[in-house]
Amino acid sequence: MKKICLSIFLVFLLLIAGCTQEQPKKQEATIKTCPTCPSPGEWSECLDGQQKRTNYQCDLSTSYECKSFVESESCATPEPEKNQTVPEKPKPAEAIKEFNITAKQFEFIPSTITVNKGDKVRIRVKSIDVTHGFSIPGLNVNEQLGPNTTVIVEFTAFEVATYDFMCNVFCGSGHPGMKGQIIVLDKN
Repeated sequence: MKKICLSIFLVFLLLIAGCTQEQPKKQEATIKTCPTCPSPGEWSECLDGQQKRTNYQCDLSTSYECKSFVESESCATPEPEKNQTVPEKPKPAEAIKEFNITAKQFEFIPSTITVNKGDKVRIRVKSIDVTHGFSIPGLNVNEQLGPNTTVIVEFTAFEVATYDFMCNVFCGSGHPGMKGQIIVLDKN
């Protein structure tokens, strides 16, 4: 009888021990947001009632490897009211023709610049010795450059012409010969 009671007791202990052991949990979803992944991208412009962005999630089953996916969401494109004009898309910025001119006693380097009609022009003029002037009378430009300073002159070449530029601040004996030209050609 002791053997039977002992056997029942052992079976009972095994059952209790088996029931109290932690059962393996079902694997949760392995895709979660992860701090090592980049932030989601910006939403795109509303196009055909949808906008999209790239987002990222972390795959816990592959040592936190970030995976990208595209999210989309409905959006409404506002309809223009009657008699309201739809704004045109902005035109791409026109390229600016840039030049650097060095002013020194008694010359401008380079002394000739050639551009096309319609070009936007930016000229950086730098004095490397004494105070100089930079004047383009035909374009109403009149700047003064202190020693080792730079001024920026911008204009649009609206017409085919030749514009003289000169130093208009006395800078020494060779001052009268300190001149140059901007030549505007027809782009055709």
